[in-house]
Amino acid sequence: MSYAIELDPFNHFSRYWLAIIAFFSRQYEFTIKQLEILSNCDDAIGLSYAQRKRYPEAIASRSVYRQVRGQAVALGQLAQVYGLAGRKRDAQKLINELKERSRHRYVFPSVFANAYIRSR
Repeated sequence: MSYAIELDPFNHFSRYWLAIIAFFSRQYEFTIKQLEILSNCDDAIGLSYAQRKRYPEAIASRSVYRQVRGQAVALGQLAQVYGLAGRKRDAQKLINELKERSRHRYVFPSVFANAYIRSR
């Protein structure tokens, strides 16, 4: 992948997938660098910030991702980051919002599990 970027540095597709591969390889700083170059509002950048304990950036990224996506997954991930940052009340508010949302549409149990685990 890095060779593809050398050949075509403006190819966002290659850079994005390189960042995703780096994320799943736990190379969070590299993921952050690649996604910042793309100015990408992807969930991997926020989770990478959280793994590096850069909570203000993680919260900001998750908040934007939540606004853009509006999905329960984005809400759950923001609750995770609040929990990791020690903001338990904020995490609990989002969990309550997830509970309310689940009364009207399906929310994956893993979304709740991740939000709860990080907020305790």
